[in-house]
Amino acid sequence: MNGSERSDGLVSFGPGIQREVWFHLFEKYRQDLDEEWLQYRCDARAGIKTIYPLATCRFIPDDHLCGLKKLGAICAMLFVLSGCPAPLDPCIFQFAVHGFQLEALHSSFIAEWHPRLRTKLLAWNQLGPSGDILAYDTFLEETLGFGVRYQHFNCRRKLTHTSIQASHVQHRTEAVHKSLAATLLYQSLFGPEPPFHPEWKAFFAGFLLPCRNGFNFLSVFIFLYPVV
Repeated sequence: MNGSERSDGLVSFGPGIQREVWFHLFEKYRQDLDEEWLQYRCDARAGIKTIYPLATCRFIPDDHLCGLKKLGAICAMLFVLSGCPAPLDPCIFQFAVHGFQLEALHSSFIAEWHPRLRTKLLAWNQLGPSGDILAYDTFLEETLGFGVRYQHFNCRRKLTHTSIQASHVQHRTEAVHKSLAATLLYQSLFGPEPPFHPEWKAFFAGFLLPCRNGFNFLSVFIFLYPVV
């Protein structure tokens, strides 16, 4: 888009017009924050709202997936023009441009955007598999959707959900303890569905802006925002 012609015949050109167009498109999605497209998660930052459970993902309407692809493409253009579009979480894009590897969300990056989450996860790691995780009962319930039952002296907490047995958390190996930390990190930022869920895949596909010759926005993004 090179310019905008007004009723008096004057024509406006420049990057300001381009930014205004892309912000206007993004605003349509942002206004539907509580409806179809976006959802607030950790620290009042938003991610994609996954409406359809993974078990029913074969039946997601094509127009919904197309809308998510468009949203991803709009976000890519806004990155070029002005940076990460609020209120979307920068962790989403850090994750995407590093090949969807959770290791890309390293401690210093999380400290910049979600310092309280980082503090919780560091304390979790320090507890180890034999540590008492009583203080994490609410965090586990809110993030993973289950409560933790304890029999510690005279204290007994009632299991509030049945998505996982309490013993799976109370009696942990080192591997289980570390995997729970990774799951707490991921679901705090992205919600319950994995990155290969069709709604997430559609958003990321749009964000990459693929071209016929194999070039995509990832090359531009890494140039604009060098890997740290």
